[in-house]
Amino acid sequence: MLNAAPLEQHLSYQSLGMRRKFLICLRLCRTTNIMFMVVAYDISDDRRRNKAAEVLEHYGRRVNYSVFECELKKGEIRRMKRELENVIDVKKDVVKYYYLCKACVPKRETCGGCNTSPETDDDNGIVMA
Repeated sequence: MLNAAPLEQHLSYQSLGMRRKFLICLRLCRTTNIMFMVVAYDISDDRRRNKAAEVLEHYGRRVNYSVFECELKKGEIRRMKRELENVIDVKKDVVKYYYLCKACVPKRETCGGCNTSPETDDDNGIVMA
């Protein structure tokens, strides 16, 4: 569960409006049991990289060679992370998880579209081509 106090202490707000938006976003994260996340990895070994991609294909959709978008429940997130930890070499590889609240997901933007098409891309953000 996210705790607003430490986050608020480390973030500087340019205006009261920014602080309000942050608190609304935090509240939305707490009330939903499904989290949208972006998973990106940098894995040097071909075999481990292919296995990691195979794991992530079960949980989300590939939007770039090493980036996946996923909508998961908390239990699925834990399971996915555990599976990836069993695949990667923690001394050589990096996997990063970016969590987006429900209010932030529609604000995604895409520039270009080589790997997506209107039929398969359910992006509610702005598509610039």
